[in-house]
Amino acid sequence: AASSSMTVEGGGGGTSFVLGILGSGDRRGRWRVARKVTVVNVMGGADLDLREATLAAPEVTIWVISLFGGSDILVPEGVHVELSSFALFGADRLKLEGPEPEPGAPVVHVRTVSLFSGTDVKTRRGRERRRGVPLPPPPRPPE
Repeated sequence: AASSSMTVEGGGGGTSFVLGILGSGDRRGRWRVARKVTVVNVMGGADLDLREATLAAPEVTIWVISLFGGSDILVPEGVHVELSSFALFGADRLKLEGPEPEPGAPVVHVRTVSLFSGTDVKTRRGRERRRGVPLPPPPRPPE
């Protein structure tokens, strides 16, 4: 069983809403995750990196609603993750690696509604960054 590196500090507060419209609303590094988080993506995306985050409760729920966009959610090893999803012309994926979390480890519930979109929830060790060619910025609206 893997021990969790996530910190849980009760008391409420934290980020509860993330918006990615024609751009991104990424969260990474040290940040506080509220008990309930809503992510809305419209022709954009919002990636959440939970590897250095502090949870406001032992169980958190993240709702991701995407239309022509999507999110990547990175979780550290040792955390229970549950994905419930609805995808129409898209895909939501859960890819967890490493050993089974210990009993009593933090739980992250991810709920998604994806239309022409997708959300990937995956484990990644440390602060490893994605490699590859970055996407170009979104087009400017007509003036």
